[in-house]
Amino acid sequence: MIKMVNIDLDGTLLDNEGQVSSRTIETFKRAKTKDIQIVITTGRPLKSAVTFSKEFRNFKICNMWKWKHII
Repeated sequence: MIKMVNIDLDGTLLDNEGQVSSRTIETFKRAKTKDIQIVITTGRPLKSAVTFSKEFRNFKICNMWKWKHII
């Protein structure tokens, strides 16, 4: 049973224009209804990662930029 999905921003979650596809957004919504945690895992600065987290209803963030944070 899947409990958590970790996903990187650049080149994975975001396309070449820095956008998230509507298909991905719908997939995340379905995952949340099944109690699957979505964790944004990135080397970007924390402030940038938080911006995307808010867009997806405050998903968790694992930030690997300068220091290690799990929010």
